[in-house]
Amino acid sequence: MKDSGNRKRLILWHSLAVAAILLISCVLFYKHFYTSGTLIHVDMTYPTSIDRNIALYFNSWWQYGSVTNIWNLQRVFWSYPLLLVSKVLGLSVSSYLLVMYIGTFFLAGVTMYALAFSVIKSTRLGVGSRLAPYAGAVFAAVVYMYNPWSLSHFWPYFGYPGYALQPLVFLLLVKAVASPRARYIVPLAVVIAVASTGPICIVWFWFLILTYLLFHLVVKRFSRQSLLAAVKVVVPLGVLYALLSAAWVLPYAWSRLSGKPFSPSYLPEMSERMLDMFSATNSVMNNMRLASGWGMPVEPQVTGWFWVLLSFALPALSILALVVLYRRLRRNGTIIYWALMFAVSVLLATGTVFILRKPYYYFILRGPGSSSFGWILRAFDRWLYYAPVFFALMLALLVARLLSSRRAAQGLAAALVILVVLISFWPIARDYANTVYNPTKIPDDYAQVDEFVDESTPGARPVWLPFARSGFQYYWAPEKRIAPFNVISSNPNLNNLQDLFAEDNFYFWLESLYSQVAAGPFKVMDRRVMLRKDLASRLFVPFSAKYLVLDTSVPGYQFANNFNMDPSLKSVKKTSLLEVFEFDATAAHLRPAPRTLRIDNHYDELAVAQRLTPEQLARISFMDRNPKSDMEPGYGVLDIRDFKEPYDIDGDFEGGAGPGGAPQGWALQKADPRFEVSTDSGSKRSGQRSLYVRNASSQDYTTARLVGREVGVAEGEVYSMETSIRYRNAEWTNASVEGLDTKSGEWVTIVNCPPVSLGRTEGWKRHTCSFYMPAGFSMIRLVLSAGWSANLRRGPGESWFDDIKLARLSDRLYAELTAGDGASPEVTWEQVSAQRYRVKVRGASEPFILVFGEAFDPLWLATTSDGRKIDPVRQYSVITGFPMEAGDTDLVIEYIPQAPFWVGLVVSSVVLVLCIIYCLVVAFRRRREV
Repeated sequence: MKDSGNRKRLILWHSLAVAAILLISCVLFYKHFYTSGTLIHVDMTYPTSIDRNIALYFNSWWQYGSVTNIWNLQRVFWSYPLLLVSKVLGLSVSSYLLVMYIGTFFLAGVTMYALAFSVIKSTRLGVGSRLAPYAGAVFAAVVYMYNPWSLSHFWPYFGYPGYALQPLVFLLLVKAVASPRARYIVPLAVVIAVASTGPICIVWFWFLILTYLLFHLVVKRFSRQSLLAAVKVVVPLGVLYALLSAAWVLPYAWSRLSGKPFSPSYLPEMSERMLDMFSATNSVMNNMRLASGWGMPVEPQVTGWFWVLLSFALPALSILALVVLYRRLRRNGTIIYWALMFAVSVLLATGTVFILRKPYYYFILRGPGSSSFGWILRAFDRWLYYAPVFFALMLALLVARLLSSRRAAQGLAAALVILVVLISFWPIARDYANTVYNPTKIPDDYAQVDEFVDESTPGARPVWLPFARSGFQYYWAPEKRIAPFNVISSNPNLNNLQDLFAEDNFYFWLESLYSQVAAGPFKVMDRRVMLRKDLASRLFVPFSAKYLVLDTSVPGYQFANNFNMDPSLKSVKKTSLLEVFEFDATAAHLRPAPRTLRIDNHYDELAVAQRLTPEQLARISFMDRNPKSDMEPGYGVLDIRDFKEPYDIDGDFEGGAGPGGAPQGWALQKADPRFEVSTDSGSKRSGQRSLYVRNASSQDYTTARLVGREVGVAEGEVYSMETSIRYRNAEWTNASVEGLDTKSGEWVTIVNCPPVSLGRTEGWKRHTCSFYMPAGFSMIRLVLSAGWSANLRRGPGESWFDDIKLARLSDRLYAELTAGDGASPEVTWEQVSAQRYRVKVRGASEPFILVFGEAFDPLWLATTSDGRKIDPVRQYSVITGFPMEAGDTDLVIEYIPQAPFWVGLVVSSVVLVLCIIYCLVVAFRRRREV
């Protein structure tokens, strides 16, 4: 009876503690309890329907933005159960997200409470008070939930489940190592597999497991028994984890074996400079305060001497507790391990600002597997994942020890410790609650536009402007940075989620053409005279879109007038925030391109597009000169370089010198004693010499301008210029084309190639640009501008020019591109799923490229009915194409990871069910034994 009474009291106090933690966890979301809205932030932006959210975890290709979705496949067992319950109960997405976020935050507190209570009860602290362990453990839960690192790593949600379950993982790991039996290893494998909701969680969990095994071996002095225990834990745990994770392990393994590994498409190439930027604030002191990190929605630093001083309360009190309680804790393996992990995590989190600079450079930039795994740890403050456990445990032990005393002074000290820590959390917790985890009222405009598109043209694909960035601060949520909500909440679309940070991005280039924001002197061309007004339907061909939706709720963009004046667009719907335009011509999602033009940059495409009709453009494609786009000759591919008819302008400067030292055919526009012109045989891009200009002026906009020969031009023709430029200590060096305005008789700059540079020193670089000649100009000429001295103490500005070319595109090009108009092969298709299309090609008299309007990804694959595999090639620098042979062909286009995902999901599901049954049987037997 006495044991039964103790058990009931234990259950009661634990229940009260858990209830208290639940109430405390809700404080972060307090605004949701009196204001309607949705949890939303840049990495907290989810689809707007439960069904769309369910699809997010079962599709390896995401049509809403056209992007690989492999990362979400890891999360199916974590997300699907709650989504299924939400669907059955008819919950809205806002309710589902609130439950998910509060539940995970609460889970972090409960697991920390369990670990802290276990440690308090197992230590020899002399805790006599019955309630002290509960109070200490609840305080540990609060510390674990509300510390700065926790709050600042909760908004990229799918890294947080690993943090929330870390204490439970450690409890199971300790039991498994102490007694390597299935009853502990199986639940441990289930927990880490289900909570591996992101690549970083995998690193965290396995680093924890391996370091604890090493710690155990060291403590046991690598005894035979300890080595055997380590093997008994890690081998079955690894095998079981792989089976439970087969849903993402199999797609990943397939990609590695196929030579097409998954890579983070949203990242540019890493550099030492970027790594230094990511770790700029990661000093040891900041790491101890959990206040390091880059790019957080709420700045982890606090200002003012009082708050800065108070921000040291958490590490100072934790270390003080370790010192004060050391004699009682020195034999406690758990405390020693977490103290060591705290020190290791603080060191690792310093990134490149401390002694680990070179190892980090090697591991992330050059080490084996760096291209696949180096990016995972680019944000070095993620290593602080382990530090909050140490803080929570030490403060729990300190508070429990103080509260166990009957002395009022120690009780007061315990209250003071709790108060100081909670106050130190206040500034950051307040800001996160008010500006990140607060509800956002989503305007109804987006639903109205989606409904309009669906009703007008079912299945139509819209284009959303502005194109996606890493986040927008919409007018309807100015305090937040939100991921491209318009894209994620829309119909299937091609909208830049795959190439978000790609260099020389086609989307942003296209966007810049129509932006009315003044581009200043850095623009490539004068858009007022160089761009036709009816271009939109031509340039948006790669998107296979019928509608363009302009989102005016994104600040900093002005497009409307340009689109309203474009006769190829028609405004068909307008809300207070959005305007929908319909293209007068579009291209099919899958279409044949009998001719593909290989180009040097997007301006080549722009120039040719102005020469051809929208219907002609729908039958051709463009391919950049990126080596990754190379393919076998043929398939109707033409090269723009083969159609250039050059003018003799002495752009290689190999002729003799003329007046003033300038080469023949070039003249200094304005004599100035500060300008010196000559040829230089010591620095050249090709040939024997280059043009050298010395500019000793330091006055802004004082450029030495050399003018080339005049060339007659005709309206509607396409011309091309190429330049090679180098400069040192020079501002404003560039090359341009000027046109003679027939009305004013003045020369005006129409194209810059390259644009004006604010750079100081740069080595030889090659630049190319094509341009369509509008009406009103009779002549053009090249102008080379050598910039002034950026710093006279370093000498004059020096500029070199070489291999300058001016050419006209031959009429043969347009004849080749439009040859056989109307005789394209017939392509029909059926979309089976987001990742699979059945395609029929009929009447292909010659090889061609099948253009597919999804973002380029090497994991797309076409398979013909006779088993021939066709790898994709990049088209328009952003979408996918497949080289096709002549003849009638039946084929299937599919995103390959989906098939191994389904197989892996079956394996994972079966193993998970078996593991759960096993755990239930073990629990039932243990209860009967009790």
